[in-house]
Amino acid sequence: MLAFAGSLGTVRLHSRRLSTVAAMDPTKPIHKSALDDTNTKGAFKRKASVFRSWVSKGGEFEPEGGRYHLYVGYACPWAHRTMITRQLKGLTDAIGITYVDYFMGGMGWEFKPGPEPNYGLTKIRELYFKAQEDYDGRFTIPVLWDKKTETIVNNESSEIIIMLNKEFNDFAKNPELDFLPESKRGE
Repeated sequence: MLAFAGSLGTVRLHSRRLSTVAAMDPTKPIHKSALDDTNTKGAFKRKASVFRSWVSKGGEFEPEGGRYHLYVGYACPWAHRTMITRQLKGLTDAIGITYVDYFMGGMGWEFKPGPEPNYGLTKIRELYFKAQEDYDGRFTIPVLWDKKTETIVNNESSEIIIMLNKEFNDFAKNPELDFLPESKRGE
């Protein structure tokens, strides 16, 4: 809890409790403080991603053209690298993309202008609840979505770019491009 005293009295913020409650109710705004993502020294500490499945041949999520959709935003540097990898590999025909608005309001990332194309959703949080009804985590981008099973495959950008780099080569216009060569993988 944080408390601020001033001429109008004392204000107490219970940001962690409120953000958890808001996450469980898709109709309530997110009352989240930037302090939730910092350590005791004030440095930003990114939370671990929750959805960590993998697209791979013979796996639960098979690589297929048109099956997957990427949800991203220009305001997110982690989403940028997935957009860049998708573009450079030539996966624009194989993997759809939807952008959230650059401004994240009280209800989280919103799709603007208008709803997203697959389900008519207006906010990224609705996609998370579609994937997992009782989801109570953060509503982050990027999201790699499986349209076939209607779930989030992965929301960790570093893993998404590895999948885009390797697992979708059969559908890529530039499959010869390798952004993570075998000789550099240990670094």
